[in-house]
Amino acid sequence: MTPPTTDRFHYLDGLRGIAALTVVFYHINIYLDFTKSALQSHLPLIILNIFANGHSAVALFFVMSGFVLSFKYFQQKSTPAYITFLIQRGFRLYPVFWLVLIATILCQIQQLPPIQSLLLEASLLLEPSTKLLIFPAWSLFVEMKYSIIIPLLIVAMRQQPIYGLGFVFFLLLISNNFWGLHFVAGMYLAYYYPQLLEINLATWQKIVLGVLGLSLYIFENLLMLYKLPVVNLHDFYMEHYPLISILSGLGSLILLFLVIKEDFLQKILGHRYIIYLGTISYSMYVVHIFVQLQIFERLFGVLLPFIKSHLLTHCIVYYGLSVPCTILVSHFLYHWVEAPCIRKGKEFVKKFQ
Repeated sequence: MTPPTTDRFHYLDGLRGIAALTVVFYHINIYLDFTKSALQSHLPLIILNIFANGHSAVALFFVMSGFVLSFKYFQQKSTPAYITFLIQRGFRLYPVFWLVLIATILCQIQQLPPIQSLLLEASLLLEPSTKLLIFPAWSLFVEMKYSIIIPLLIVAMRQQPIYGLGFVFFLLLISNNFWGLHFVAGMYLAYYYPQLLEINLATWQKIVLGVLGLSLYIFENLLMLYKLPVVNLHDFYMEHYPLISILSGLGSLILLFLVIKEDFLQKILGHRYIIYLGTISYSMYVVHIFVQLQIFERLFGVLLPFIKSHLLTHCIVYYGLSVPCTILVSHFLYHWVEAPCIRKGKEFVKKFQ
């Protein structure tokens, strides 16, 4: 395995695309309330959900963000221009989110939270106390906060790598925040990237690492399988939050390590269709709940009780129609909003410089 000639890892786009798609699957499964059922009643969805878990996918997103955002600064020995970095992140994250938020507000105009909550949600910096209109956006609040911190942490880690661990321990001392562990894990992967490429693993070691990484990654799902029926999925997650966060982050780190080491994994993830899922993954992550709630619930609202009581019908309607529709909407959202705004951000930065 040889180092890339640029800081762009196309196979990681593919990995990001698969992770985003599993989040879509995860939220589709939640519509059936399968966690409130006994094991036998919805066994196919339960088995599928073992590998399609939203929280684990978000942990993988965070580890990849730490890796990708810091890689060129560690390996090219360059220093991030702080304001430039933040401007580009803003152009990357805000436009799509604001557009979907506005569309959601228009669709729920009679059931809106206070204006202060809407403004806080739009900021992606201070999370409101009320329920989010785009509830997967909780992870975007985390992403934005660490986008502010990562450039500073890059500078610190280039002086002494141990500062990364010191930052994580500091966070754990002042709060119950385990997300810093995910970002910093990805940053260490970027910092030691050349040394990691030199590690030679036997086939059996790769298999053991793969099984271990996947087991840690799906730990929450396995635990939930053992605990079924689960009445409230959110309460279940929060009850086991520290353990799930740590293990899913460690599993994501191991899996990402194997991906950057193994050519055959990169070839699979580097397939053009999988890479394209990664290209539109942010738009897909932001808009998929809007598609499911505002489009499909309106189209099939009368039929929802029937759909939810018939597993095959549920799978046909939501997997057969909702997923392609989500991908289609994400396609246009990326090409009409996300990509143009990213280009505008780069142009703005050039003028700023």
